[in-house]
Amino acid sequence: MPLLAKEHDNPSFLVTSGLLHDNPVPILFSLSIAKAAQRTLVLSLQRLYPDIHVALLLIGGGVSFEEKERNPANIANELWKLYVQQKKEWAVEVTL
Repeated sequence: MPLLAKEHDNPSFLVTSGLLHDNPVPILFSLSIAKAAQRTLVLSLQRLYPDIHVALLLIGGGVSFEEKERNPANIANELWKLYVQQKKEWAVEVTL
């Protein structure tokens, strides 16, 4: 992470995830725990490295080309929006 801040003009560490951290599904217990840990890691990194844009893009449902918001092109667009944000505007979490 420190090298990322030194070697890039717009240092970013962007992670995609789902909403299982907040709304666990019993049959997906282990995945729900993993997603909670992933979110905690992202929030911890964001606090530990304030000069790197560490953010989480949360996708609230299935991804398919037919979905209005949760399609690959829109997800890529949302990640791009996070990447180009100015430091004073850095979002930590965005939900689709």
